[in-house]
Amino acid sequence: MGDAVFGVTQTDREGAYAEKIVVAAAIVAKKPASLGDAEAAALALTGLTALWSLEETARLKRGETIL
Repeated sequence: MGDAVFGVTQTDREGAYAEKIVVAAAIVAKKPASLGDAEAAALALTGLTALWSLEETARLKRGETIL
């Protein structure tokens, strides 16, 4: 077996409950040993939601900062 990883599926792809799926390496990260599976899954979803909010709602650009 390889390393434990966590991430999200691509927006046009379903199947996260499948035993195996193909996703882009850019949307997957190695799971820290200190995180459980449920915590890693929650982190992926909430992190993506935060990123989406900054990019799509706040329209934050490279070099800009927010408090």
